[in-house]
Amino acid sequence: MSIQQKISRLKGVADIVFCIDFSGSMNNCIEGVKNHITQFVSSLENANPNMSIDWRIGFCGYSNIDFVKYDFSKSAGEFSRRLASAATEGGDEFTPGAIDFCISSFEWRQASNKFLIVFTDEPLGSGGGEELVRQGRDRFNDLLTKITESHVRLFYFGPDCPYYRQFGSLSRAMAIFNDDFSQVDFSDLLSSLGKTVSQSCTGQGGTVSPKLPYVYDLSSIKVTIL
Repeated sequence: MSIQQKISRLKGVADIVFCIDFSGSMNNCIEGVKNHITQFVSSLENANPNMSIDWRIGFCGYSNIDFVKYDFSKSAGEFSRRLASAATEGGDEFTPGAIDFCISSFEWRQASNKFLIVFTDEPLGSGGGEELVRQGRDRFNDLLTKITESHVRLFYFGPDCPYYRQFGSLSRAMAIFNDDFSQVDFSDLLSSLGKTVSQSCTGQGGTVSPKLPYVYDLSSIKVTIL
């Protein structure tokens, strides 16, 4: 195999969405999470030149009150500016609903490798209000099915609980459990994530299904598009 053939095998297409808990409980660590994500995104522009990845990146900041969405961009600088300025109205978290929203509302490319990276500091069962917690539990199996059918590769970083533990059983998913973000080495964590993204983009990603319906009732959530 020629050098050019080897390089061509390292080409790929990646769509990456960060799904970030912006609820009140994240106040003490949200700026640190934002800064490390910004560093990760900057590293995409300085990647190995032999790793020719056509990437786009977006984010959703969420609570149980509102979602703030920035759709896919190819500009690391613009992404970072939007993320730095984004804020929600506090409240609790509704992580299952935010995952559901990201899968259905972002314009994922057909042939891309699809990455959804979730950061939260609360398990399913605390916060969110009684109705949203119940809804999250009752429909969680449907959410797992939706993740699989969408061909989205899920990365979960947050507390352990019986529900979120199931993310680790999904095909090509990753779940890293930690109850205290102040103890997380984000440099190592996101460096490892970057390598995983690069290694996963050695070919075409799975095709995305037609727009999948929402699993959860998100009608009470205010959505702001940046």
